[in-house]
Amino acid sequence: MNHRTATAPARRCAATGAAVLALALAAVPAAAQWDFPRIGLSAAPDRYVDALTAEVGEEFTLYACVFAHEPDQPLQQQLSLIPWVVHQACCGAWMDVISVELNPALEHVGASPLSGMVSSAAACLDQEGIMLAALTVRLDAPGPGDYIWAAGPYALVEDCEGGHPVFMDMPVTITVPGTTPTEASRWGALKALYR
Repeated sequence: MNHRTATAPARRCAATGAAVLALALAAVPAAAQWDFPRIGLSAAPDRYVDALTAEVGEEFTLYACVFAHEPDQPLQQQLSLIPWVVHQACCGAWMDVISVELNPALEHVGASPLSGMVSSAAACLDQEGIMLAALTVRLDAPGPGDYIWAAGPYALVEDCEGGHPVFMDMPVTITVPGTTPTEASRWGALKALYR
């Protein structure tokens, strides 16, 4: 069996699969294709701010939030239950949580954002954005650099219609001085998450 004969069916299958995927995406309205809500950490409570600078041992505040996919747009889903956890995405720092101020408009179950929380409301969460908690934290890093932390669902999020929306992440880059933060270095760190 020669190489060309063996790979031709695989090439036809891949081409057919790509064509079917392109047709399926074309059938979905453009605005709905990638309109996943985002959950994660921000340096601001009311919008996604993806970076801040802090010295090792310095206390600062991060906000666990849910926002729409596009900046300055309202959430498309009304949510009822959000299980979430704060985690490190990259690259070797530890975060000490000094204090947590949970959003008093929500009900919360769980010991710590680092081990997992469940936030919910008696009525549907129909808001432009949802601030889950304000975390006063301190970073313990091995040295200067960019350290990426995020929050995400650890179980299915529930909307008010009984559905389970898919969430995109929302990481924040914490730069410990000694290096110059650049878009390239942040992009490289984010790409490392998906390798």
